[in-house]
Amino acid sequence: MKNRSYMITSCRDLACYVAVCLLLIQGCAKYKEFEAVFPPENNSLAKYQKIVIINKNRGEHLYDLMENALKSQLTSIHPGNVKPGKKDGEIGNEIKMFNYNPKIDAIPEQKIAYLSFDLKADEVINRQKKSNRVSLKSCDYLKKKDKCRTTGSASIASGLQTLKVILTGHIYLKNSSENAIIAATPIQRTLSDSGKVIKTPANLIFNGLNQVAYEYAKKIIPHKRRISSEILKGGDSISVKLIENGALNLAINRLDKITSKSDNPDYEDLYNLGLSYEALNEFQPALEHYHKANDLKPQNDAIKTALRRVQHIIQN
Repeated sequence: MKNRSYMITSCRDLACYVAVCLLLIQGCAKYKEFEAVFPPENNSLAKYQKIVIINKNRGEHLYDLMENALKSQLTSIHPGNVKPGKKDGEIGNEIKMFNYNPKIDAIPEQKIAYLSFDLKADEVINRQKKSNRVSLKSCDYLKKKDKCRTTGSASIASGLQTLKVILTGHIYLKNSSENAIIAATPIQRTLSDSGKVIKTPANLIFNGLNQVAYEYAKKIIPHKRRISSEILKGGDSISVKLIENGALNLAINRLDKITSKSDNPDYEDLYNLGLSYEALNEFQPALEHYHKANDLKPQNDAIKTALRRVQHIIQN
């Protein structure tokens, strides 16, 4: 604190004073951590509506583990899938007690992508044994000196185990005409564990397949990554506290009323409203409010970053 006071009092012009003030304020920024959605690394799947996973060796434990890992990762997120609520009358017309016939939309064959894979797991286990010669002692701690005396020696056996699992194979993504949507993705992953007690091969294989499935899902569909996005101060302080504490729906309700009633809303409130929607994976309203905030403050880095992020999600 003494150093900061010295820096301010030693400034001789306004520019120096402003620069130091900005340095002091920078540490006070508040952030909201949440799982943001990012676009896929490859956008070739965008024109397809459904992925069908083909497990050609169903019943084999390794293949079934891979199928489940892919299903888990490919269905872990549904970006932008926020449907408007329906009125009571519409629900009543669609649902008849004991006579409900759900409508199933048919997907054209050319809109279906087919995912298949081949897979192999090799296991290598090494066990190293060794023995150490140690001295055996007898001690009498009631004595003031020479408490311990050597009574003999013995051999102590010990060992180290090393397990290595090597996963190899390919993942294929094709259309109904058997043409590749993206090039075949090779699987090449080595997992290992060592110590006196080690994991089982099945445990390593399970972890490895989930890693492979996660990395593949990132290539073809939008995926979540944990980020820390700045909460802008300067607008409604109560909303900022609500966002900080994870009360996102309450923050949305409050900010929606504040911004809709004002002819000249604060850009901070519009941005924070967009941030709250994005943290709940409601990307269309998030984009709308980020746009409004950007119109008022186009040079703000936090707004520009958030706007680009959500635009990529919706476009992909």
